[in-house]
Amino acid sequence: MSMVPAIDCLAPQAESSRVSARSSTFSGRRKRLVLMGPADSMSKEERLDSSRYSVVDAEIIRGIPLRRSLRGYGRIWRYQPATWKPEERAELYDLSQRVLYFNVFLSHTWHTPGWQKILALSFQCGWRSTLAIWCVVETACMALCMVDMLPMPLVFRDTVTGLMVEAPMGLWVFFSGALALLLGLFFTPYLPSLCSSSDMGFIDVASIHQQDRALMERGVYGIAGFLRVSSELRILWSAPYLSRLWCIFEVAAYRK
Repeated sequence: MSMVPAIDCLAPQAESSRVSARSSTFSGRRKRLVLMGPADSMSKEERLDSSRYSVVDAEIIRGIPLRRSLRGYGRIWRYQPATWKPEERAELYDLSQRVLYFNVFLSHTWHTPGWQKILALSFQCGWRSTLAIWCVVETACMALCMVDMLPMPLVFRDTVTGLMVEAPMGLWVFFSGALALLLGLFFTPYLPSLCSSSDMGFIDVASIHQQDRALMERGVYGIAGFLRVSSELRILWSAPYLSRLWCIFEVAAYRK
């Protein structure tokens, strides 16, 4: 049994797209299905023999908030798990927690550079908090300029109704806006998601054990079941995405 990264199961680029084909009613039904159904653990052979690929293995449904996956400068996205030490791969599983269902199933390929995935998820998860920080900083900066608390070393000259007009000018608004944008994205993993919906997601390296062979096999062959209890399939698109069979399988299994 090969590791998840070796078969390139899943992971984005700055441009991401969402495939959301489930209505809220159907999502509710799926959640009740998990709550009511017993934990059904099946081996690879049992799934293949019975063709029950979408059976939900409720004992190993583990999710991780998308924001949390960006902590440590997006460490789990920057390096392929196959390059990690065995003890580090085992620790990835501890980042996730037992859940009943997923709000988001992240589908991606490890052939995409990690920084593109980090940037895409940072904007997706943190645009509200980043916008709020930007508005506060820009408003404060403009107010300080208006009351002459910030120096205005430059002079703006223009002709208005035939008269030459001069006005003091500074670059505080431009620089503070750029700084606020960077700070907002940087602190996204650590800020509470008060204004956004829950982002408990399936991320292959954390939701599937990368070291225990038995758990890894159950996780890999249970992906169709994980998709069954996911409210949304979010594709972190990149050029190699459709060249990976696992990515095509995830799209097909979710749409089925």
